[in-house]
Amino acid sequence: MAKKPLESRVNHKLKGVVKALEKMQLPSTNPLDAVLEAARIDLGWETMKDRGVDRLDFHEVSTFRMRKLLRMAYESGLNDMREGRV
Repeated sequence: MAKKPLESRVNHKLKGVVKALEKMQLPSTNPLDAVLEAARIDLGWETMKDRGVDRLDFHEVSTFRMRKLLRMAYESGLNDMREGRV
């Protein structure tokens, strides 16, 4: 059985991420804050704020995770634009 193309698999996973984001009770209606909070939750980090301590501010993140988060931010902005929120 042949694997689906990478783009198809990524798009399928993104749909799941978008559905999960819609279910999250994010504290802000600001699109950037909402994306940052979703990324914080996805990465399992305590905060996205600078704390001035290297071991707390620097994290190792895989390239595929970074792509996922950037794509999520892009999709969020695109959806906001389509719905007239930007």
